[in-house]
Amino acid sequence: MMRKLFVATLAVAGVFGQTFAVSSVKPGAESSARKGPPPIAIDPVRLTIRHQTLKQIVARAYSLQIFQVTGGESWTGADPYDIDGSTESPASPRQMLLMLRSLLADRFQLKFHRESKEIAQPVLTVARNGPKFGPQFHPTQDAAIPPEYRIPLKEYTMEHLAFFLTDNRHMWDPDAGDPADPNQPPVLDQTGVAGTYDIGLNWAPRRDWLAGFERQLGLHLELRKLPNDVIVIESAARPSAN
Repeated sequence: MMRKLFVATLAVAGVFGQTFAVSSVKPGAESSARKGPPPIAIDPVRLTIRHQTLKQIVARAYSLQIFQVTGGESWTGADPYDIDGSTESPASPRQMLLMLRSLLADRFQLKFHRESKEIAQPVLTVARNGPKFGPQFHPTQDAAIPPEYRIPLKEYTMEHLAFFLTDNRHMWDPDAGDPADPNQPPVLDQTGVAGTYDIGLNWAPRRDWLAGFERQLGLHLELRKLPNDVIVIESAARPSAN
C-alpha cells in the first residue's frame, strides 16, 4: 500500500514540474451552481472550475467519472469549490490537467492510491430477438413520432439512449435513489447498433418498465458487475481560501 500511495503522490505533485503561474481556491459560490458556463472550462491559458466537490475535481483531473473516485471524508463529496488557474504561456489541455493535479496535491494535500474494483453498472444490449423496428422504434425520418408515445426521442443514437436512461433512472429502476446522485454509474451502451433512430416511450410503473422496454424495442437493460479503475482517496485537507 505504501508503495502505491508514494507513486500516486508523485503523480499528483506533477513530476514534470508543471504548475499554474497564478491560482486561487475558494469555497464554491452559490450563484455558480451549475448555471451558465460549464462547471469546468479549459482554454490555452486558463482553467476555471465552478462549484465542484473535491471528488468531482479529482475525477476531471484524472479523466475518470465521479463514481470512480472513492474514499475520503464526507466533505470531499459534499463541499463545493471554485478554482482559477492561469499560465504565462499557452498550454495543452493535458498540461492543464497536470497543473490541476499539482494544485490538488499542494492546496488539498491530496493523497490516494489506484485499484481495480468491480462495480455494478447498468448495461444496454440487444435482446435475444431484437432490435424490434416498427412505429415505436425506427431509423430517423421526417415524420413525427406518433402522439400515443408520450416520451418522443428524436434522432437518438444508442449512446444518446444510454444517456437518457442514465438521467432518468428513477423511471426504470425500483431501487433508484436521488436522481441527481453523481455516484451512480451511467448506463453503458453495448448494443453495437449504429445510426440514429426515432424512439417513442411511455411511462409505466417502475417494476414493469424494463419488461415493456424489452418487449417493445427488443433492447435489454441489466446490471452487471464490471471491472473499473478507481481512485481511493487516502487523505485530504480543506484548503485555506485565497
